[in-house]
Amino acid sequence: MGEIPIVDFWNCGLDVEEISDENCTKTGEAIYQAFAKIGFVYLKNTGITREQIDEVDSTMDEFYKLDASTKKIYARDESNFGYIDFNVESLNPKRPGDYKEAFNVYYTTDRKWPDEHVPKFASKMRKFCELCRKLSLRIIKVLTKGMKIKDSDYLMKCHSRMNGKDNFTTLRFLHYPPIPDNVTLKPGQLRLGEHCDYGSFTLLFQDNVGGLQVEGYDGKFIEAVPIPDTVLVNIGDVLQFWTEGRLKSTKHRVMVPDIQSARNVQRKSFGYFVHPDHEVVLSGIEYGASCLDHHERIEPEYEEPVTAFGHTNNRFQSSYIN
Repeated sequence: MGEIPIVDFWNCGLDVEEISDENCTKTGEAIYQAFAKIGFVYLKNTGITREQIDEVDSTMDEFYKLDASTKKIYARDESNFGYIDFNVESLNPKRPGDYKEAFNVYYTTDRKWPDEHVPKFASKMRKFCELCRKLSLRIIKVLTKGMKIKDSDYLMKCHSRMNGKDNFTTLRFLHYPPIPDNVTLKPGQLRLGEHCDYGSFTLLFQDNVGGLQVEGYDGKFIEAVPIPDTVLVNIGDVLQFWTEGRLKSTKHRVMVPDIQSARNVQRKSFGYFVHPDHEVVLSGIEYGASCLDHHERIEPEYEEPVTAFGHTNNRFQSSYIN
């Protein structure tokens, strides 16, 4: 199966004003080949800087340090904005709740932001969301070329409201605190259960601790080793729908370390989860000849066509523990 490929995005990144057709096609094909191989790719030279990443990371650290009762003021609601406590979410519903806490930043929420406890929280998060939106549009542009999609505007039109209303695109922070010796986990409990992401694709920003594992198309898990100054991008369910399963949404997880010294180390990551607009119907789209020749088509999950809203809402219903 090999390792997760690395693609240099320098000629299509945010520092480039105009992407040439040649660079767009070449980079898009490289990303597509990585997705066809394992569903994940590291992108380097995206144009998002270490300083920009560190700013939101340190801002979120301030929130995590608040006492439990204060954090619960901002508990997640049906808008998908807010704090998620330990054992509240189980991304693999067959396992106990994940041993983690999280915060979902939904750009257009009407909810109160935690600025009174973490100064400038909202403005810093919105600024980073906008950076991620711009990078995501670049990825959509090159992937359209790399996958030889016949309607060259289709994916752009499907993602017209990222960071807007009627679109589930979310910046999501995950915190895996140390697991002390005196904490007994439930049988089968993980830091993050095996799951596929629900949207089109995800931009993941990892710390240097490691622990994320990715399931290859051969069913074996490999380590997604942190690589400095890269963004890890993976396929979500929506891209699987659009390719009728020829590209597959890849399962991933975060295990609990076997060694106590590793359990005593916290882990952090955050991802920008790219979703189509709510009303987009998730059915197969047309591609150029010989593009999707890597995997056999699989039967769709739903008997009737489903919208982006319907699919993601179904996943939310199964992953949050009442």
